[in-house]
Amino acid sequence: MTAPISAKKLSSVLSIDAKNHRTYTSKHQVIGDYRTGPLSINDWVGVPYGSFYSWYDDFDLWAFCNSVKIGDPVRIANADGRAEELAKWIVTTVHSTVPSGGSNDPQNNISRDNPIDDPPVISGSFSPFFKPVHRDKDGAQIMNTAKHPYTPPVEDEFDHLTLNISYNTANINLANWAAFRSTVNSTGIWGLEARQVKLKRWGWKIQYAGDQFAFIKHDFEFLISLEATPAVANVCTGSSYADKFGWYTVRPNSGMVYYDSGTFDVDHELEFKDSEDNVITTPSPLACDGDRGDPSADQKWNIFAVEKEQDFTSIPGMPNPLPGPFV
Repeated sequence: MTAPISAKKLSSVLSIDAKNHRTYTSKHQVIGDYRTGPLSINDWVGVPYGSFYSWYDDFDLWAFCNSVKIGDPVRIANADGRAEELAKWIVTTVHSTVPSGGSNDPQNNISRDNPIDDPPVISGSFSPFFKPVHRDKDGAQIMNTAKHPYTPPVEDEFDHLTLNISYNTANINLANWAAFRSTVNSTGIWGLEARQVKLKRWGWKIQYAGDQFAFIKHDFEFLISLEATPAVANVCTGSSYADKFGWYTVRPNSGMVYYDSGTFDVDHELEFKDSEDNVITTPSPLACDGDRGDPSADQKWNIFAVEKEQDFTSIPGMPNPLPGPFV
């Protein structure tokens, strides 16, 4: 189609709601060949969907076009000796700072134009799971009257403490994101000690404010452990992890063989046997030196810090302390 005879701005009206969101309703007029389609009319107006508000010398960089309406063309008399049949279109555009994803703080009735200024969204829950159980509620090993642990171990249902945090940042470093996979906290955070917080999930996606401004929305899921490790007096391996709370792997110091007098060679490697010289097929207690354990003594434990550690406070944008009405 031929270019329009004219495309001009007619009026623009501003309304501001209780949350200080700004909405601009503007009208434009286009005169041209009546056979012109509405997409071309929209192009001639020059207000694409998602663009920020601009009216002569007035700009609102966080009010984005979210609605365009092109009315029915009205035929008009030809002018200036033009041969084509002409028509007039009224184009109504709406720009608003109301975000598509809720970029505001409803608790304080504050509008935040830039989505990376949004406060973090925080929630918590219990997440049930089953796990093998080696110790009872008091920390004692679960075993039969012959002081042998059950094989397979008892399984019971537990609940992880789950903390969910969502917030926005301007960008993301993919190498940094990958480095936090399957990690626990190396330093204190949110009033919790090292290794009490496990990063279960860090999801992210690219979102847009308007048609140009891209940002990253992060969704985190953390698991919090309040489980205590055994007392140091009863720990053989990993004594530095004793008397702590958090993500540690605790196993009874038991096995199918022992080393007589704690001497680690083939000649001193022996199997556990009963009074009739039959090999015992369930794990038996061991001493810390690898010798046969004293059945009447307290169970010995081994503690391992399996998960790799990262400083969670170094995650860009991670709130610490947690904002909220906590007591």
